[in-house]
Amino acid sequence: MGSRGSGGSPRTETMDRTSSRFRIDVRQLKAHTRFEVGTKGQIGCDYRMLSFELKQDSILLGTDPKFDDVQLVESPYKIWLDRTPCHFGGMRNWFKCPSCEGRVGTLFLNDGGFACRKCCDLAFSSQLECRPSRLIGKAMRIRRRLGDTRGFFAPTPDIPKGMHLKTYWRYLLQLRETEEAFSLAMLKRMYPDRPHWNALSPSVERAFAELESASDNDSTTSTPKSKD
Repeated sequence: MGSRGSGGSPRTETMDRTSSRFRIDVRQLKAHTRFEVGTKGQIGCDYRMLSFELKQDSILLGTDPKFDDVQLVESPYKIWLDRTPCHFGGMRNWFKCPSCEGRVGTLFLNDGGFACRKCCDLAFSSQLECRPSRLIGKAMRIRRRLGDTRGFFAPTPDIPKGMHLKTYWRYLLQLRETEEAFSLAMLKRMYPDRPHWNALSPSVERAFAELESASDNDSTTSTPKSKD
């Protein structure tokens, strides 16, 4: 664990994952209530729910008899809300972590209460992935924004209908930088003893790799001329 290319440190690999914990998300709360005071409903994940009632500056959580595997230290369990102004008007709502009182968008169940990811000492699943895998995921997310689902090695996607040209070029630049970073990461894993990979830019490294590959192919396919 924690070796070259494994994707995470020994400490990260021993931490619990965010995906393994019951959690509540402030965006889910907004979708259900539009933050109208007095709204009641259910909130949760993975088919497990808690009942809630929205107050002016807090949310009251209660257990649901249908989901007895989600237990709270007290019912109702109170979580304070916080609001910050947006740049173009309106307010953005946050949970206040009951442990550190920091503003967060997601809280995780921890020993019958709720706390933020740092207080629960949780790690994201992506922290276990190696750098090339993370770069592939990033490139695929950019391609999906461009309406392309063909794959990582597919040709450059065309501009989607209705997208501004400036936005399209920005996504293409991000896609090219991500693909070049992937090539660099793979070269470093294939040739870890070559220090010049760290000195060259990704585009130069890609060109150098293609030239090296072409020279190797030429040397293996060429046949010596017969002597007269």
